[in-house]
Amino acid sequence: MFSQDHPMGALDGTIHYPRHALLSLCRKILLDYFNKAIDEIDDEDPDWDLVGFAMVLRQKIDQKAFIRDWCWGELEYTMKKIKASNDEKTSEEYLLNPRETSQPLTMKGAVKLRKELRRPLQGNNKWKKEDAFHDFLLFLFESHDHGNLFRVG
Repeated sequence: MFSQDHPMGALDGTIHYPRHALLSLCRKILLDYFNKAIDEIDDEDPDWDLVGFAMVLRQKIDQKAFIRDWCWGELEYTMKKIKASNDEKTSEEYLLNPRETSQPLTMKGAVKLRKELRRPLQGNNKWKKEDAFHDFLLFLFESHDHGNLFRVG
């Protein structure tokens, strides 16, 4: 029950959602965005913030791929460490509770790039499910308060 003396919104429900599909899409669009940022380093005036923000997000959402691509020296040790932890759960926790203030712009840029890169399909309904995932990702990353609405069980 809601009253003026107590904040509304206790985390007492259960929501089921396509976690694997959402994480897979998020990882894909972040990889594309990160690669675009890396490609732009060759420009005369690269956006180092873009590279850094995309790298941090990719590290949090896709730890295994990030370590595989960037941590060559201690790869075997680090992969064992990640395997021992629950990578999917860690990624999901970060996805549902993003922390850095730069991430809304990074996620908006990644979603925008994904929509530019994907090929048009016949009929407008073909991309509706992916667009719904994009909307949910943007919602989560828009505000820290949005991420605090969810908790990984």
